[in-house]
Amino acid sequence: MILRQISAPVGVVSLLALGMACGAMQLGATDANLSAARSRAARGADLFASRCASCHGARGEGTGKAPAVMGAGALPVYPSDQDRATRSAFNDPQTLEEESRARPAGAPSREPFRTAADLERFVASKMPPPKSNASRLNGDENWQVVTFLLIGHGATVPKEGVTYDNAASVPIP
Repeated sequence: MILRQISAPVGVVSLLALGMACGAMQLGATDANLSAARSRAARGADLFASRCASCHGARGEGTGKAPAVMGAGALPVYPSDQDRATRSAFNDPQTLEEESRARPAGAPSREPFRTAADLERFVASKMPPPKSNASRLNGDENWQVVTFLLIGHGATVPKEGVTYDNAASVPIP
């Protein structure tokens, strides 16, 4: 009788702990996607590690400095309020004010991310942020990083990677 009284709560606690462990979501790219991205886009992986990971995290999980760029919830069509708050930490208040005046009230702070072409335009024009004092990537480097990001994010990318010629046909999942 006492054994039943003890084992029932222990069983419930064990099931809850197991459920929480299984339900815990890894942030950023999954191991499989990250491995595939490193394998298929080695140059992009190196560039991301040296130029992007300090702000976006080694797995693209996002940090207090920048939003997630790989994995669940990353690369949304439109930025969330959290993305805007994180982004503001990088930008000069005057720049943010100028950007907000240049778009209609309630409009998103950036163009939507629907395809690889949208993402590359953003990377080429906005990354790294001016306050970071880092140099921009060149055109080919942008495509290498975008290929790495999208494979790490779980997107289906052409065998040759993302290029100017195919980027508009590569959707962001």
